[in-house]
Amino acid sequence: MDDEIFRKFVTIHVEKGAWQVVMLFWDELIRRDSRNNDEDTVSGDLKSRKLTWWPTDEDQDLQVLCKILTEGDSKLDSLRIVTGVTDEGVKHIAEALSNSHCHLNSLNLRWCNVTDDGVKHIAEALSNSHCHLNSLTLRFNYRITEKGVAQLAEALKHRKYKLKSKYPFLIKVTAEVKGQVSGEGLS
Repeated sequence: MDDEIFRKFVTIHVEKGAWQVVMLFWDELIRRDSRNNDEDTVSGDLKSRKLTWWPTDEDQDLQVLCKILTEGDSKLDSLRIVTGVTDEGVKHIAEALSNSHCHLNSLNLRWCNVTDDGVKHIAEALSNSHCHLNSLTLRFNYRITEKGVAQLAEALKHRKYKLKSKYPFLIKVTAEVKGQVSGEGLS
């Protein structure tokens, strides 16, 4: 099956919510992009278990990915989704992060439409003992306010593992809130 037909096949099944079918093609999904490095395909490689693009940018379609992360044996280590994800999609991702079967260590939601509501879901996931996340990027989510930063800071106070991100977010915060966050492993 050529790459274009394969991408269409996967996209159709993602949109239908057929996560079991997508799971059957999971390794091929990752392998194809590492081979051709095309911006319109799924990106990643099998060794690092990194996925940098999902076939659709609809929040409800992220439920399929999250189902794979929690029900399947994906062993996905890193997820990067830039643009298209809103707080509803972040809620699905946060639910997956809280599941003991999810092995994500790195989450990059740069240039998405995340607000304080989305940050609240991430903060709840970070507070969960099953969450393995140690790198979080929320850069260029300009609708995150001091309230969202404070929620992250509070979640990180009680966390066993600190986040290690060079640029977790790029927003204006007060010195007090920035100090809380910097003291918890974020800069």
